[in-house]
Amino acid sequence: MDLTLSPEFERMIREKVETGEFRDASEVISEALRLLAKYEDELRYKRALEAALAEGIASLDRGEGVELTDELWDQLMAEGEEMAARGDPIDPLISGEFWKLP
Repeated sequence: MDLTLSPEFERMIREKVETGEFRDASEVISEALRLLAKYEDELRYKRALEAALAEGIASLDRGEGVELTDELWDQLMAEGEEMAARGDPIDPLISGEFWKLP
C-alpha cells in the first residue's frame, strides 16, 4: 500500500520514531489506526447512550414512566441475576458495564 502524507504528518511520524516512542513509521501508523478504531467504538457507544436517553425522555413525556420503588428495584436486580445465571447477554447500557467499555 502506498500512502501520501502531508509534510506535517510526515514530521509527526518522524518525531515519534526519533524520540524512541516507536520503532518505525509502520508502528506509528498502526497505533494511530488502533486509536481511531477506539474512538469510533466510543462514538458508537455514545450515540447508543444518547438514543437510549432520548427514548427514555420521550417515554416519560408520553406518561409511560413508572416510579422506581425499592420493590421494583429488587425485582429488576433479581431479573438481572437470573439472566446472568442463565448466561444471557445483558445490554451494557443496562448493566452499567457501558462505562467500562473501551
